[in-house]
Amino acid sequence: MRIAANPNIIGAMIKVLDNNLFCMRIRFACEVNYSIDEDDSYIEFKPRKGQQLNPDELVWLGFFAKDELHSTKSRI
Repeated sequence: MRIAANPNIIGAMIKVLDNNLFCMRIRFACEVNYSIDEDDSYIEFKPRKGQQLNPDELVWLGFFAKDELHSTKSRI
């Protein structure tokens, strides 16, 4: 699965995948590739052999990434 989005959103997703215990499960289950570029920012999830990506986990990733974006903006 590939998600294209604003660089800030992709950056928040990467931060959450690295720091949020719940979302680290996605890192375990999938190979995660990403690019943060002004013209082409994306994050891509490829399930590892024998693993599955639960759609609910992606919903939570989005929820936590939104929180990360809002907390970053409030610190500026």
